[in-house]
Amino acid sequence: MMKKILIGLGIVGMFLTGSAQNKIVDKYGKGFSILGKDSTFLLKANTRIQCRYDYERIDNNSKEKLFVRDAAFVRRTRIKFGGWAYSTKVKYKIEHDLLNGVTYDAVVKYNFFKGWEIWAGQTKLPGNRERVISSQALQFVDRSLLNTVFTLDRDAGIQLRNKHEIGKMIVKEMFCVSQGEGLNDKTKRPLGHEYTGRLEFLPMGNFASKGDYVSSDLKREKKPKLAIGLTYDYNQNQDLSRKVKGNKLAETRNFINFHGDFMYKYRGLSILGEYAYADVVNGAGEYKRYDSNGDFWQVGQGINLQSGYLLKNNVEISGRYSTYIPFNNVSGFNRENQYTLGLSKYVVGHYLKVQTDITLIEEMMGSALSANDLIYRLQFEVAF
Repeated sequence: MMKKILIGLGIVGMFLTGSAQNKIVDKYGKGFSILGKDSTFLLKANTRIQCRYDYERIDNNSKEKLFVRDAAFVRRTRIKFGGWAYSTKVKYKIEHDLLNGVTYDAVVKYNFFKGWEIWAGQTKLPGNRERVISSQALQFVDRSLLNTVFTLDRDAGIQLRNKHEIGKMIVKEMFCVSQGEGLNDKTKRPLGHEYTGRLEFLPMGNFASKGDYVSSDLKREKKPKLAIGLTYDYNQNQDLSRKVKGNKLAETRNFINFHGDFMYKYRGLSILGEYAYADVVNGAGEYKRYDSNGDFWQVGQGINLQSGYLLKNNVEISGRYSTYIPFNNVSGFNRENQYTLGLSKYVVGHYLKVQTDITLIEEMMGSALSANDLIYRLQFEVAF
């Protein structure tokens, strides 16, 4: 049903563009925009496609267990609507996955006083920087191991956001109360919500074109730019092993998450660093990381470091190190290190690009190497 509604909205939008009283923006990558003749609404529409090929070589240190596999597939097909309604202070965003029929974002944003906004609906929580960066604007084919394990992902709720200046420094505050059950979950569960707070500091001022949330220095910052972010998240009565994306367990726990990250850019050089910590406590405040069946929550620490340099021909060479370190008394989850080398060609920024990377995965059981995998990926992205 949602797919039909969105397709219908797209058809209506294209019909409206036929009116000379509507403004159409036709710059590549910016989609199209429709401005009502009385200026009481703005509708922007964008779409994008990611086509990908993966090749994996799995090696468990035994020739008998060596095998390879590959796959060609469509990774993402998204359609997005945004703009404002009645007043430029009331903005909205809708993002839908045409491939899987899932609505990712449906949020209204109201700028009620100076730099203050209140958001209501479903969207990304203010978690680790790499997760909040759009999958269209990534430096590699896909996100890191740290994000896989520790992401806060999306949820439905209310967010309060503020942005202000202290001298030349930009400061952002974000506070969120959400359902705590993840994407499109309408289940009525035992009382318990998710509480998220994030602080960001930009001591050298704003990045060009909101570049603190865009991978790679495509704008080639003329002066050094730095963004630092800290997030604390508390999710009550969670029965999934890994935040909102794990396996269902027999009991519930309260999830504690902490994220720290930074983004640095200067003259084509970009550096992203992230640290993540996750743990669980029961109702008595004890760090009990397993349930009555002996199944464990996936908790521990993670690090992600990545950097890239953009050459004059808009080819970028990049590297990434990402690791997950489970706590010592957490069974069933091994320490994992990932080393990635990437190469990207930006034809029209992140709107038209080709990216490829190769990743070595080391999975360890205690101090012994138990697995050693190699993954090669190639991806084309087209956005309108």
